[in-house]
Amino acid sequence: MKLKFFIFFIIGFASTSSLNAENLGLNAKPLGFGDWRCGGISIAESFVPGLGYLINEDFDKAIVFGSLKWGALINYTQATQNENYQEDYNDTIEHKSSDESESGKEELNFYYNKSTYDASLYGTIYQNLMSLTIYDHYAHACQKNTDTYWRLSDPLNIPHYWDKWYFWLVFGMAMIPLDDDVNYNYYLGDGLTEEYMRSNALPQYYIVGIGEETFFRGVLQSFFQELYKGWSYSEKASWHLGVFTASAVFGMAHAGIGIQATALQAFVMGLYFGYVYQPNPNTYDIITASAIHSWWDIIITYKILNKAEFRESDSPIKNKKFTLLNLQHSF
Repeated sequence: MKLKFFIFFIIGFASTSSLNAENLGLNAKPLGFGDWRCGGISIAESFVPGLGYLINEDFDKAIVFGSLKWGALINYTQATQNENYQEDYNDTIEHKSSDESESGKEELNFYYNKSTYDASLYGTIYQNLMSLTIYDHYAHACQKNTDTYWRLSDPLNIPHYWDKWYFWLVFGMAMIPLDDDVNYNYYLGDGLTEEYMRSNALPQYYIVGIGEETFFRGVLQSFFQELYKGWSYSEKASWHLGVFTASAVFGMAHAGIGIQATALQAFVMGLYFGYVYQPNPNTYDIITASAIHSWWDIIITYKILNKAEFRESDSPIKNKKFTLLNLQHSF
């Protein structure tokens, strides 16, 4: 699967789609699943990519999203079955304090074989495409629409968020230089290269912002808000509680994952994304929320890659060591 082309393929497909569709308007409220049939369709799509869309007679999405998800799932499965795949997260990352490191600075060391990196890459793409298709069914009550294609272009919809200060606030924070007292070191084994990581970071983290915002804000936050309304909370209280609850789930989902955010930090960011997505009880803006999330992830990732030192080897890494010490330095 050519990752660098798939986003532009989807955008081009959306621009030429001739479906008789019922799209949500800007700032429109998600419709919810509506009935058990729609919920069942979403479950079917979650278990077998493309099946839910076939049942719903969304044949174009069955082909496009089904193919993309199957492609990502097959590549993920192949990577995890490779003999050099590192199953234990503790084998891939190491944190050293300034007292422990030879450089006298705090160090974050990453040890990746190519199969481990590919599993993360394709697993991320699959998971977030799945989140997007769940949002598709939830937001439109399984009605035919072309919105889902356009969601993949949200971070590029600059005219929509150009005049929104809360986008530029986060963008400015992302541009702050990394701490000089922290070193990042990548040890790449089994043929994994810096170039390969750089070329795939953009599509990987582009889709993360879209998938996580459509799911955590577009689905969960909206669901929790309606749940609290059903429990006789006021509209305003339900709005705030929906933001808070979805952000708490967002924080828990990020606990122990990666290096860039703790559960508490993710919770705070979730609150920010939540109020960007829904600045008042009756206004919804998934475009700006997805754009902020995607560009934040992309900028932070490339800042780390630009600062990092890379050591590459054709030999696989075992227990944070290359089996053969034929290291190549890349800066």
